[in-house]
Amino acid sequence: MKLLLSFLSAVLISGCATGPIFSPATPPAPDKALIYIYRMSKLSGVLVPMDLEINGQEKRTLPNYSYTSEYVSPGHVVLSGGTRFTVSAEISAGQTYYFKVYQVASGLFINNRFEMVSPEVAIADLKGLRRATAEK
Repeated sequence: MKLLLSFLSAVLISGCATGPIFSPATPPAPDKALIYIYRMSKLSGVLVPMDLEINGQEKRTLPNYSYTSEYVSPGHVVLSGGTRFTVSAEISAGQTYYFKVYQVASGLFINNRFEMVSPEVAIADLKGLRRATAEK
């Protein structure tokens, strides 16, 4: 039994981020926007980190229960978590935007989706999340 619990603990920990606990980034410069992308702790997909792309550029791996932030140029932004799901948004300079990754059951599969959320929801969710540290 102890062996099984040790194995399960190791598996769950390996699917989580190990960076520092959430701390707000510096506000964006007047000619940039700041985006946060975060993934809450869910058992579905716990062992599968998400490869995150911003405007077609591979940025980092986003494990379960983690977040990342990125300064981007204003205009049309496309976020992708692999070939299965994307979201696009028009963003303005000097603003901060928050995108939450959530899971949707589809038959036998669990698919990830992005949702733009309010600062109030995001700040509450981000407390306790760890920064994703694996750069692509």
